[in-house]
Amino acid sequence: MKTPGGWRFITAACIAQAALPAAPSPRTEASAVTPVDATWHAAWHGKIAAKRAEGRGDFDLLLIGDSILDLWPTKGKASYGAFAPWKPLNLGISGESTEHVLHRLLHGQLDGLKPRVAVVMIGTNNLGHREDERPEWAAAGVRRIVETVRTRLPETRILLLAILPRGGNRGADGIRPNSRPTDLIRRRVDETNRIIAQLADDRHVFFLDVGDLFTAADGSLRMDLLPDALHPNEAGYQVWLEAMKPRLAALMQ
Repeated sequence: MKTPGGWRFITAACIAQAALPAAPSPRTEASAVTPVDATWHAAWHGKIAAKRAEGRGDFDLLLIGDSILDLWPTKGKASYGAFAPWKPLNLGISGESTEHVLHRLLHGQLDGLKPRVAVVMIGTNNLGHREDERPEWAAAGVRRIVETVRTRLPETRILLLAILPRGGNRGADGIRPNSRPTDLIRRRVDETNRIIAQLADDRHVFFLDVGDLFTAADGSLRMDLLPDALHPNEAGYQVWLEAMKPRLAALMQ
């Protein structure tokens, strides 16, 4: 829930009554770039408001994205601790697509912040939740988010991360299938990454792809790092940190 000043705390009753997401409408070229208020994620918005208040806006590092970043402090607690000297603010919210992230960045979540670096990883839900999403549409959503951060935080460097390789949607048994590099979902992710890589200018926006670390020699997913074929486990987050930290440290200078 919002006030004119931005995000605020909400009661448990409000959370319980929060609207559930409607059945996905057919995607169009405008879908990924049109801000949408994800009202069913009100609890996460309240959590982020609490973090902002606790840190009094003094954060050197922002993490912007979906569940893959949202879960890092819990699933990869030890590796997440390495960010502590940079006073991180995690703006990851589980389940969100580009249009949801865009909405909250435009409605208060960047206000009053002056971080040195913003890490952005978003787009897996555009592709995984919507079979009719086109890679170029998802990439346009990522572009709009990068442009929004650049406009609202002009002194902040952006480390744009490639979408991690992933498996397909869960079946009726709740299991998410593994993915070969030739499978549709992997090809859609790869094409989206190819497009968003072009957003890097190596002055304000920098691109990093750590996806190869999460795949085996034959291109299949490393289930020891992505046990549900989507989210890293503790070992996966550690591998990710070790690959990203040198670049992040350089951008913090």
